[in-house]
Amino acid sequence: MIIVIAQFIYYWLLKKEQPKKTNLLFLVYSEILVLTGFLNLLILENGWVINGFLVFWSILYFFYLEGYFHYLYPNPKASLFNLKDSISYLNLIIVFFLIVTLVNFNIFLDLSWWWIIPLTFIINLFLIHQIFSLEGDELKSVWPQVLIIDLLLTELLLALSFWPVSFYTVAAVYSLAYYWLISFALMSRRKTINRQTILKYLALGLIILVLILSTSKWI
Repeated sequence: MIIVIAQFIYYWLLKKEQPKKTNLLFLVYSEILVLTGFLNLLILENGWVINGFLVFWSILYFFYLEGYFHYLYPNPKASLFNLKDSISYLNLIIVFFLIVTLVNFNIFLDLSWWWIIPLTFIINLFLIHQIFSLEGDELKSVWPQVLIIDLLLTELLLALSFWPVSFYTVAAVYSLAYYWLISFALMSRRKTINRQTILKYLALGLIILVLILSTSKWI
C-alpha cells in the first residue's frame, strides 16, 4: 500500500513538471509492475527464493523509474537504463511472471480461466501500448496493431489452458510468442524488417520452443 501511494505521489510530481510527456499510462504500468511482483511472492515458499525475488523485482522497479525519469529529462551520460530500448524486455519479464502467478492460482486456488484470460487481455493492452508510446506513436495510430497482438496472445493463452503442462511451461511458451509478435511489430514500424531477420527470429524461437517442450514435465 505504501508503494502504491508513493507511485501516485511520484506520478503527480512528474505530471506537474512535465504535463505533456507524463500520462496516466506510466502510473498504470507502475502499478502492474508492482502488483505482478507482489502476487508472485504469494506463490513462493522458500525463504531464500522469496528474498532473492524481492531484491530482483526491486532492482527491476528501480530501473524502470530511473529510465522513465530520464525519458522525461534526457541525459545519456547519467542514465543507467534506456527505457525505450529496454521496455520490451521488461514487459517480457512482467508477462512471464504474471502468467506463472495466474496459472498457479488456477491450479491451486481454482481461479477460473474466464477470469484469467480477460484480466491478461486488459493488462497486455497497457503493456503493449507503453512500448509504442515510448516510440513516439499516438494511441489512434497504433491501436489496431496493439489490439491484434493482444487478441493473438489471448487466443494462444486460451489454447494453452488445455495443455497438460506446468505453469512455468505455459508462461515460457506464452512469453516466447509475446516476444515474437512485439519484435516483428517494432521492426515493421521502424521499417527494419526483412526476410533474413524474420528467419533468424523464427529459427531461434523454434529452437527455444523445442527445448522448452522437450524438457517440460507433461501432466
